[in-house]
Amino acid sequence: NPRDEYEAGVKPSIRDLGFQWFLLYVLLMVSFHHLILFFLESFSLFNFFSTLVRFLFSSTFTIALLLIFEGFRYRRK
Repeated sequence: NPRDEYEAGVKPSIRDLGFQWFLLYVLLMVSFHHLILFFLESFSLFNFFSTLVRFLFSSTFTIALLLIFEGFRYRRK
């Protein structure tokens, strides 16, 4: 059972998950959030490619910021 592998109280951070798993977690969560957000905002597929470009740039920027901030938190402790 995969749930047996998870420990209670583990927070999504580089310290708790390691860089690879943290990066995967951030990529999935941010991408899912931004994809839903931008397509619900436009509420049509008429401007599909412009919405897709906005999604890609915004997701990349957000992921970069999260990695930078997490890097500062990881080094401090």
